[in-house]
Amino acid sequence: MTLPQKPNPFNPGYGELPPLLAGRDIVLNRLRQSLIAVKQQVRQATPIALIGPRGCGKTALLAWIQLEAKALKLPVIILDKQAFGNLDSLQRKLYTHTQKRQQFRELLLGGEIKDPILNLVSLNAGDKRTSQTDVQAILFLEQLLSSINMKGFIVLIDEAHDMPSEVSKVFYDAAQQVAQSLPILLVIAGTPDLEMVLNRSHATFSERIQVERIGRLNREEAKQALIKPFGASVTFSDHDLNMVLNEAQNYPYFIQLWGYGLWEVLASTQKGYVGKTEIDAARVEFSQRAWDLYNRRMLELDVNNMLVPITEMALRIGEKRQPTSVDFAVTAQRIAGNNSLLEAEEKLMHISFIWQPEMNQWEYGIPSLAAYVSREGISVVLDHLIVYGLLTTLKVVAQCFGPPPDNQTIMLKSELEAALTSELGGNSQAEMAKDLITTLIDLGILGLDLRGENIQFNAPHLVQKVIIEATQKGLLPA
Repeated sequence: MTLPQKPNPFNPGYGELPPLLAGRDIVLNRLRQSLIAVKQQVRQATPIALIGPRGCGKTALLAWIQLEAKALKLPVIILDKQAFGNLDSLQRKLYTHTQKRQQFRELLLGGEIKDPILNLVSLNAGDKRTSQTDVQAILFLEQLLSSINMKGFIVLIDEAHDMPSEVSKVFYDAAQQVAQSLPILLVIAGTPDLEMVLNRSHATFSERIQVERIGRLNREEAKQALIKPFGASVTFSDHDLNMVLNEAQNYPYFIQLWGYGLWEVLASTQKGYVGKTEIDAARVEFSQRAWDLYNRRMLELDVNNMLVPITEMALRIGEKRQPTSVDFAVTAQRIAGNNSLLEAEEKLMHISFIWQPEMNQWEYGIPSLAAYVSREGISVVLDHLIVYGLLTTLKVVAQCFGPPPDNQTIMLKSELEAALTSELGGNSQAEMAKDLITTLIDLGILGLDLRGENIQFNAPHLVQKVIIEATQKGLLPA
């Protein structure tokens, strides 16, 4: 038997609806019941938040909701970054969905519109609008939402973590108010920092939101997501299937990559069996696209000055241990330095390197990314140190603090300055020693306490690996 003659059903792209939403039955059932409630014009003021790492299927679930809503003949409003970038663009977007546009055109007034309700007129006419207080903006948004469809509608917001707080607070409060009198379902999706973003916005609805955590699948779910779309005409070698699942690591995006690659191989060979030969052929594209993802994430970490603390965390945890709340707290503190810890925690949650899928449990967003960062982060940091001419300085620092795990983590800044000054050639180099320490602090390898008296060694495992690699390359004496 051979592969059915139909287009490749796998969609290895963020936001694409996969051929099978495996492992999401409970979430889909709850979403379906909420949609049916809107269809039956049941008022439900509880919004839903889909929260999880990138590539786990949140946007795909929004696409599923859109299809289900269409089948139920429910209007759907999709708000993207362009729509919610500021309050004005959000108002204009909602206005395009109102059923009262003609009525408001007939009320058209020239000049400046001062009543927030009559701003509806100016949205069409392009008049100058006065700035609105939060109360006025909420009233205006309530009027817009109430004018869309009295029988009910759905609002979908992807990447809601990027909605500015000045927009989210007034919009969410307005939506919450209108949902008490009209059948509206609001579903938002975002990375794990979304909960913190909502709390920061002080929107009242953030205390009532229904959170659905969308993470990696379990082994059986991943298996079904991969093999079921092929149908009964294609068989898999159990040994080789397990090899693919091991490499996919139950990560939905990787499952789609493997499915797409294997389908293309079978389509070209007209075979109905997946074994080592087919897997080796499909692995070529999988490896390239996985590498592309890893590199984008590495660049993101580096640009946001998070590479050192996250590489240190990955090396400290190792490949056999799961991360914990302590790992999260320590890494966030090192990202923050002497800046806002809350902002650092939000950044760390957004990157989804580790996240909390359920109470008292933490895990890697993509375990293979952690392994990649552990390996490649060393080389990237080494390159930075070479550019700054800090390799010798780093070795002195490592000698002062000692190797992990028994190294001291804090020492007086004056003591480290003295050690570096001596290494550089004496008292005349004291200012240079201070500058070198400052650069290592900027890189995140060292930290400075609030009083400026103590130096903290923030990356002992990473520094040890960097020195080993530099020594092997002949950049440092053995």
